[in-house]
Amino acid sequence: MKRAKKKKEMWYFTILLFIMTFIAVLESRGVELPNPLDYIQSFYRAIHSWFGF
Repeated sequence: MKRAKKKKEMWYFTILLFIMTFIAVLESRGVELPNPLDYIQSFYRAIHSWFGF
């Protein structure tokens, strides 16, 4: 049981490490990446206008 849990955690770590490495390489090459805060702001702006504040 404990070994299976560690294997699962290792897979999560490996996948996240790969994603972050890929993003770091893109940033180092000067690729313009979207800012997640822009998506959050647009979501809240739509809700804000929907309620009419």
